[in-house]
Amino acid sequence: MSTCCVSLTKGFLIVFFFLGSIVFALGLWILIDKNSFASYLGLSRMQVWAYSMALSGVLTGLVTLLGCLGALWDLPTSRATPRWRP
Repeated sequence: MSTCCVSLTKGFLIVFFFLGSIVFALGLWILIDKNSFASYLGLSRMQVWAYSMALSGVLTGLVTLLGCLGALWDLPTSRATPRWRP
């Protein structure tokens, strides 16, 4: 794989890693801060959403980390398309 594609892949993965981190941080903020807007909206329903946000943020971070390592090491198993050789 060319270095341009590897750099582009790592760039997209870094963006998704930061987005997952933001979702994780928002989920934790809702869970930790009891005097926030979550107390006005109903605590039990908001806790479910906060736990799901935190979990999805962690999963996004793990998947992007594995994808970035796969792009860095040029692992053929980390790509969705097979490597074509003439």
